[in-house]
Amino acid sequence: RHVRRNLRPGFSIEDVTRQFAFRGGTAHCMQDSSFIWDRGLDHYEPTQMADHLGRLIGELVEDPDAGTTLDAVMDLYRDEARSAFLWRRLLAAATDHPDRFIEAGYELCLAEPLLTGLDTLYEMGRMISVFAGRFSSLQRETVERGIIALADCLSAENGIREARLRIRDRLLAQIP
Repeated sequence: RHVRRNLRPGFSIEDVTRQFAFRGGTAHCMQDSSFIWDRGLDHYEPTQMADHLGRLIGELVEDPDAGTTLDAVMDLYRDEARSAFLWRRLLAAATDHPDRFIEAGYELCLAEPLLTGLDTLYEMGRMISVFAGRFSSLQRETVERGIIALADCLSAENGIREARLRIRDRLLAQIP
């Protein structure tokens, strides 16, 4: 609802939703401008639910008997999560618990919609800075190549290439 009412005329939800590979399937991320409104304390019910979900993921990681439940939550993210503000919570939880999320973190660090979306760019930078030293040499090289390639396939129209170059440089700067 929040995104729909703020779309420019002629645009649809599908225009701001992009797919990426995650946990053997296809996940979706809808840019929702949460990088603007999802900061600080908020009494907006969806934000509170997302905060609770982020805390729950952290609790599941801490419980050695909750592996099956955590896997189910991760699969639900893959299958059902759309809004970037939900993905932000997962990125933050994974960054806080990198040893438990190394494989999922690797996949997320390759997800172009998360790498280039303004809603998730900060969290992706944090994730890359934490995970880069934990990845295997091959994983790290693959992530680096993916980041370098962010600006390779775009035309120079409307400043898109320049924006992608800035994003690429910002993400590469996070790799120790």
